[in-house]
Amino acid sequence: MTQEFQIAVAEGAVVPQNTYPTPAKIIGLELEILGEPVSFNIIAGPGRTTLADIVPAARTVCERITEITTEKVCQEAGHIACRAGCCACCHYLVPLSVPEAMRLVQDISSPHESRQKLVQRAWLLTARRILRKRPPQEVTAEPGDTPPNLKSLSDWYRSLKQVCPFLREGLCTIYEIRPLACREYFVKGSCRACRGGHGSGQPVEIPVRTTEVLGRLAAELEGTTVEAVMLPLVSVWHQANRKRAEQTWPATEIAERFVTITKETAEKNIAAASA
Repeated sequence: MTQEFQIAVAEGAVVPQNTYPTPAKIIGLELEILGEPVSFNIIAGPGRTTLADIVPAARTVCERITEITTEKVCQEAGHIACRAGCCACCHYLVPLSVPEAMRLVQDISSPHESRQKLVQRAWLLTARRILRKRPPQEVTAEPGDTPPNLKSLSDWYRSLKQVCPFLREGLCTIYEIRPLACREYFVKGSCRACRGGHGSGQPVEIPVRTTEVLGRLAAELEGTTVEAVMLPLVSVWHQANRKRAEQTWPATEIAERFVTITKETAEKNIAAASA
C-alpha cells in the first residue's frame, strides 16, 4: 500500500473498535449468494492509493463467494473435482485484471518474498517463449462477454503447450497470491475429464466473478476499455505500464466503486439466471 493503511476488508456486519486508525470510512457490501446472505465491510483510509491496493480485499470477497458456491454444489450431491496437487487446468490461458497484474508484481517483488528470483526467472523465460510466437490480435471485452476472438486466443495459447510458469512438481508456487481467475475456477464431476480421459466434468458457475469486477473498476477509473493481461506476460506488461501502476485515487473512491460494481454485477447475474 502507498501508506501504512489504505484499504482493508472485514467479513460480517460489525467492525471491531480500534481495529483501524481514524479517520477511516466503512463501506458496507451486502450480497446474496445462491440464497445465502453475506456481508463485508470495506474500510478505506483518508489518503490516496493505487489500484493494486484493492486486490487483497477482492481476494477475501472472492474466497467467501466461491466457498458458498462450492458448498452448494456438494450439498446438491455434486462433486468438486479440484484438489491440491491437481494441475490439469494449469496449461490454460489465465487472464488478470489490471489491478491484479499490478499487485502480483508488487507481491513477487517484495523483499520478504523468498522465492523472488526463482519466480521472476520462470516468469521471464515463459514470456520470452510466448513472445517468439505471434498471437492473435489484442482482445478487449466487457465483463462476461465471450467474443469469438477470445476463444481463438485461448486456442492459440493451448497450442503452445506451455504450462504455468509458477507450477513446480504439480504445485503452485504462488498459491497464496494466485490470480482471481484461478480462485474462481472449479470443475464439478470427474477430474479424469479434465485430463481428456473418461468421465464428465463441467465448470462451476460462480455468481459473482471478482476478476470481472476489478476489470470494470480499472476501466472506469482510468477511462479505458476493460483489459486483461496474460499471466506469463504480466512482468513485461508492467514494465510498459509503470506510470499506470503508480497512479493514485482517493482510497474511499476506489473502495466505493468496488462495492458498487460488485453489487451491480451480482444483481445483473441474478436477473440473468431468473430470465
